[in-house]
Amino acid sequence: MKKIKKIMLVANSGKIGGGNRSLISICQELLVLGKEVRVVLPAIGVFKQELDELGIDNAVIGTSGCGRLASIKLIILQLAYVLRFGPQIIHVNDIHSFKFYGLIGKLTGIKTVCHMRHFVQEEAFNYFLSSLPDKIVFNSTYNKNKTLNNIEENKLAINRSEVIYNSFIKENYFKPDTRAEQRNIFGYTDELVVGVVGNINPGKGHIVFLKSIPAIIKNSNNNPEKLRFIFVGEDVTGSGIYKECKDLIGDLGLDKVVSFFPFQNDIAPVYAALDVLVIPSEEEPFGRVAVEGLLAKRPIAAANNSGLAEILSAYKTPVLFDVQSSEDVVTKLCGLIDNLPSSESLGIDQCMASDYFSSKEQFGQLCSAYISLFE
Repeated sequence: MKKIKKIMLVANSGKIGGGNRSLISICQELLVLGKEVRVVLPAIGVFKQELDELGIDNAVIGTSGCGRLASIKLIILQLAYVLRFGPQIIHVNDIHSFKFYGLIGKLTGIKTVCHMRHFVQEEAFNYFLSSLPDKIVFNSTYNKNKTLNNIEENKLAINRSEVIYNSFIKENYFKPDTRAEQRNIFGYTDELVVGVVGNINPGKGHIVFLKSIPAIIKNSNNNPEKLRFIFVGEDVTGSGIYKECKDLIGDLGLDKVVSFFPFQNDIAPVYAALDVLVIPSEEEPFGRVAVEGLLAKRPIAAANNSGLAEILSAYKTPVLFDVQSSEDVVTKLCGLIDNLPSSESLGIDQCMASDYFSSKEQFGQLCSAYISLFE
């Protein structure tokens, strides 16, 4: 890494999602190594605010809008900015943000990395234009395999790709001393709190889980009258799922046991406040919340699918359910609520996750991938 002085990272959104949280981790690790880092964002938003607060250098270069002229203006703007900064590597956080940066890399000889954080369909391939990345990084084996089912291997130049998980710092998610204060903010004291954390988007399973709550309350033996359910996050895409959830709560008569709270910038106190973390996603390329939950030392119930199963199946305390079966959701959740794992067992899983998803392991692999670009 000694020869690599400057790295530009391109964010896929002005909002904070799992991909951009991982981008922050990469930036922080690079800064520790003494590298000059610059983040480019497509829009002003809460992500820029967090970057500013963390002291991470950044700039906003808007999207192209409609029309050929707008696209030409944007690529000229991006090219000028890249040349002014002079990075050795442009690391793009999503294929949908790669379009012009890949072309810039080809024209300037700057090495490019595309981080595949979402499933890629054949029609998305045009974001590579005429230039494949020098390195393709998948955030899980599941994501890589699903992408290969949609795009021919020779098109994707699979020999350039590898799987590298996100890296995490345990202390960012494990703050048990904040439990009482955060529970007070949420309005809880001795209740047993079951929570879903993350953006409220289609495919995240909020509706499925909500529909299972009456049966969970009915079938649980662990003080069912004290069960409370919270959802922490926002409908950042404007999908309408949030309104659908709120309407469903009224229809099911759950107003007194279900609460919604907005996005929390410091997520560790939220995890500390929970007694059980639920991840009901229909499909996840990686499933960042799953690792965060392990590091936070929380009992986890999650959908037995996609990147979630890839991450959680190696650990003893998580419970996996079939998200397509309401009966299985209820059975597995009640089983976990009625027989919460011991602190010792949760601690063993926490230590394993802390080691495996550490900077030494995962960020070390990313550094090796960077170095290989110049060999």
